[in-house]
Amino acid sequence: MKQSRNNITYLLTFLFTSSLLVFSSCSENGEEDPQQKFVGVWTLDRTIVGFSVDGMSVEEFLLDNGASTEEVELVQEQLISVLQGAFDEEGQIELKADNTYVANFGNDTDTGTWNYVASSETLTITSNDGDQDIEVISLTSSKLIIGLVISMFGDIDANGTDDEIEVQMQQEYLK
Repeated sequence: MKQSRNNITYLLTFLFTSSLLVFSSCSENGEEDPQQKFVGVWTLDRTIVGFSVDGMSVEEFLLDNGASTEEVELVQEQLISVLQGAFDEEGQIELKADNTYVANFGNDTDTGTWNYVASSETLTITSNDGDQDIEVISLTSSKLIIGLVISMFGDIDANGTDDEIEVQMQQEYLK
């Protein structure tokens, strides 16, 4: 279980620092492109994270695999602790008009480029860690909400078979 928590912490930290960015460009007809709303400095306001294992809530999965109520409560407390630790640091993302970004979270800085696909409301972020597709849930001139679902595999219940762990993350940024 400790190895899985370390993997989840690493994954969430990676996502937090390298995949939360946006875009800008001008439309061909001279009107202001809605993407211009993204240019500027965005400050992380809130992160909401959820987990499921093999399509079940963590509680359902653990109870289904014979865990006691006390063990379930302990694991849930540990997950919350890990998640809070991964997202305790404040951060900002500067989105530049030339389709580059600089993200600063705690002592970590990430840079790269972005590409927005309006038809799917998806950002593709490119950094040294590779490409990451991110859903744009909502956008106003002062608030951006993005979402990401990551699947990974690990033998959570130590039965010799990998379980699918899904991490659902939503982040809200303010300009």
